[in-house]
Amino acid sequence: MATRSPAPRLQDIVEAIEHLHTVTAEITLDQFEADWQKRWLVERGMEIISEASRRDVAEPKPDAAEDAISEINDPQTVQVRPM
Repeated sequence: MATRSPAPRLQDIVEAIEHLHTVTAEITLDQFEADWQKRWLVERGMEIISEASRRDVAEPKPDAAEDAISEINDPQTVQVRPM
């Protein structure tokens, strides 16, 4: 499986932060709270940052789940509390 460069995602994050800074730089909290459009823009910017930061950061190997399950079922890993 080809490794994807994180550069586009990081660029999306940087651009979203710059836009958020532009939108909120010269206003007070009261002004921000009173302006639904600015609140909506900030919410959308935060969504972009969140999505870009999660997007296939490290694609799990297909066997990763099976490896985790076999590790959990390993008798040395599982300790049963006496009743």
